Amino acid sequence: MSTTKKITAKITKKVTKKVATPKLDWSNEHISRYNAIYSRFIKTYPDANKETFMIDYANPRTGLYSWLEDDSGYARTTQKLHFLTIGRFLQMNNNSHYKTYLLKGNTLRNEIDKDEAENKQSDKEKEYFRSQSFLINIIDNMKEDYKLMQYKEHMRFLILCLSTLQAPLRSDFYVSSRIIHALKDNKGGEFNYVYINRKTKRCEYIVNDDKVSNSKYYRMHPELSRIPIEDDFLNELLLYSIESYPRTFLLQVSWREEYDVTINQNTYLNWLRKITQSPLINQDMLRSSYVTEFYKTHLRLADREILARKMRHSVETAIRHYNKIDDDEKPLTKDELTLDNEQLKNDLDLCNADTKNNMIKKLSDKLYTKRRYDVLYNLNTKEDITPRQSTLTKYQIYYDDETNLYV
Repeated sequence: MSTTKKITAKITKKVTKKVATPKLDWSNEHISRYNAIYSRFIKTYPDANKETFMIDYANPRTGLYSWLEDDSGYARTTQKLHFLTIGRFLQMNNNSHYKTYLLKGNTLRNEIDKDEAENKQSDKEKEYFRSQSFLINIIDNMKEDYKLMQYKEHMRFLILCLSTLQAPLRSDFYVSSRIIHALKDNKGGEFNYVYINRKTKRCEYIVNDDKVSNSKYYRMHPELSRIPIEDDFLNELLLYSIESYPRTFLLQVSWREEYDVTINQNTYLNWLRKITQSPLINQDMLRSSYVTEFYKTHLRLADREILARKMRHSVETAIRHYNKIDDDEKPLTKDELTLDNEQLKNDLDLCNADTKNNMIKKLSDKLYTKRRYDVLYNLNTKEDITPRQSTLTKYQIYYDDETNLYV
């Protein structure tokens, strides 16, 4: 064979060599999204079969595609994730429609990235976003009574504290986390944990499975999977929560043994929206709120890198996706800052001088009535609770010597 023919044969062999198709991953995050899509999809298509609905309704002309695009009620970011999840599922099941879903998901991704590169809040964010000061004010108004809450209100309060008092993680960590009291119970792999150290009375997160677990950086730094709880009140709240409601998972609909299963993403969002009174707030907004506030007072790159590791993303991601600029917020002049500080001081003096009637007005009538009922219920049914005088004053509660009950 001539030299030319040998070279041609070698090139042909290289060209015709079969390229291996990369193995597609189907993670716990995909499973969670699959379940979330189905739970909302059956409200429109009640006959849909959970095991096969993505295949049965895959045709883009009708069914799943048009529902997700027009009628699902999902925000654009969630739509993006769900289109990509459906595309992944269809591709893994050799369904020819998968490219249409992946294309739509990637189109949405590009649109979102373009908008977020400007660091501006969307119209939805402007309406439903809540600042750190707003969220902390909710916590401050509730924290002194946290031992008097009913279980479900306690869960909602816990969710808010987890994502406000500590650098917030993605919601899939919270809804998947199990409670452990010994490091030997850390099984690694697909399990996430909240570790309660009985000796030191401190808590920490152990993140084994999240969006970045398999990235090169986090594989090379396994120590970053452990994140200590730094806020003292959050630590105290977690200790109380696990001791008062012993359970397997961090977040459960009920702590009773027969309900020993974690909540889903929809329940997480519903509880978050109820306690913040923001109908479409989501975990990304909480992460954005935390980063935006942090960046106002932490200009050093080193500080921002530390925060990024706690939140399990990069500084670039934080700057591009989470640090938001409010176009309506204009910088104050020196005179305006002086007046603003004086007003804040006056407001603080007024807050300190609040009477019980003023405190009551801070709560809506419906919420006040509900909390007063819960406080009374706990005081009269739990033997080991000593109420604060401020709580009794706030809810106009007193002890009746004749009935031996709080009324």
